[in-house]
Formats: sequence, C-alpha cells, structure tokens
Amino acid sequence: MNADLAWAGGLLDGEACIAIARCKQPNGSIIYHPVIQVDMANEPTLWRLRTIFGCGPIWSQRPRKKARNPKPMFRWRPFGSDAAYIVRQIEPYLYTKRAEAVCVLAFLEAPREMHEWFYWECRRLKQEPEEMDAA
Repeated sequence: MNADLAWAGGLLDGEACIAIARCKQPNGSIIYHPVIQVDMANEPTLWRLRTIFGCGPIWSQRPRKKARNPKPMFRWRPFGSDAAYIVRQIEPYLYTKRAEAVCVLAFLEAPREMHEWFYWECRRLKQEPEEMDAA
C-alpha cells in the first residue's frame, strides 16, 4: 500500500467533488472532462495533494459572506488528464465516492457520443448515492 495515495484517497473521499464537467465552447459546442475539486481553509493540505500528484492549480477563494468566522479558503482543482490520472490512482482507496470515480473512469473509455450520458449519471450518483456494502 502506498501511504501517500491512501492518505490522499481518504482525504478526497471525504472532502472532494469528483465529477465530469460540462463546458460550452465559444463555437457553441459542448465538451466534457473529468474534474476534482477540494475547497478548504488548510492551504498546506492542498499543497500536499499537489506534491503527491504533481498537478492541479491552487488558488484562494473569498470566505462565505454569512460565515461566523470567515477564514480564507483555498481551492485545488485538477481537471482533464490530470484529474483522470488522479482518479485512477485513488480509486482503490475510495469508499464513499467510489461510484463517482468508477463513473469517471468509464467516461474516459467511452465514445464521445456517450459523454453526455456519463455527465448526467455522475450527477445522479451525487444526488442518490449508491447503496454501500457493510464491509
């Protein structure tokens, strides 16, 4: 077991959004790509993720307006081939987000005409989580 991947998988299982993004191009066409997003106040944790995987931009976010203790927030958001690489690495360590990761991995192998279906399937999984084994 790779301890860094196990740590990252556990963190991403609890804190990340693993999804397929839908982007409208200037010419009106729509493209889809995998994305991972983590928002948190602990910037060094995001830099550790970036160090482990070697990719993904990090930037600061404005605190929520109604937060009682508004702290600076930071976002790590690898996408495209970077997100695909990360999902392949962490999938064995996921529990809560395994179905979403499997959906993203299937999307990567699917023909382009199936990409919209996978986009909606990944969204459905976020709304209706799959039953988890008691293992």
